[in-house]
Amino acid sequence: MKKALVTAGILLAAAVCALLLIRRISQSDHDRAPDPIEDTTAVRIPPSTFNLPVHFETRTLSEYLNGKIRGTFLQKNLLSGNGGKEKIALALTRNGDISIGSNGKELICTFPLKVDAELLDSRFGRTISRQVKPVHSTFIVTLSTPASIDRNWNIVTGFRIRKIRWISDPVTRIGPFRKNLRPLVEKVSPVLPVSMLK
Repeated sequence: MKKALVTAGILLAAAVCALLLIRRISQSDHDRAPDPIEDTTAVRIPPSTFNLPVHFETRTLSEYLNGKIRGTFLQKNLLSGNGGKEKIALALTRNGDISIGSNGKELICTFPLKVDAELLDSRFGRTISRQVKPVHSTFIVTLSTPASIDRNWNIVTGFRIRKIRWISDPVTRIGPFRKNLRPLVEKVSPVLPVSMLK
């Protein structure tokens, strides 16, 4: 009986050892490091940005523009009409002080202008173009632009026309007939190239 008890004890100890060994081997498979990833994955790093408060001294900017833009600052001969058959002489003159302000989001610029335009040549000939009297008009144009700084620390603007306040209407005369050009100018003013002032 002792022999049977000792044999059962040895078998029980061997079974327990075998179970512990099997458990340890199965746990070591779970603890083993995963296979390395061999695929290449593109990593996109988002650009880092930060906001800087930028303050513009609008009075200084107004003084700078009033010093740079004086008198007649633009004289151009423009070709217009179908195929550029009409030749128009255009002159823009500053008619008062330029003022700049801000509404917190955009710079607002008021620019008093005098415009002189004369038809030099027409598709109908110079005789007809001499019958058209020169156009003279004065108005105050209000421009606005968001202001930002580019990657080279330059001020970036994008002026657009907000409002035109007429002092004197642009009226053209062809012989005895008069035509007010104000509706035409107001119609095309949202698409006028402000960049031509550069």
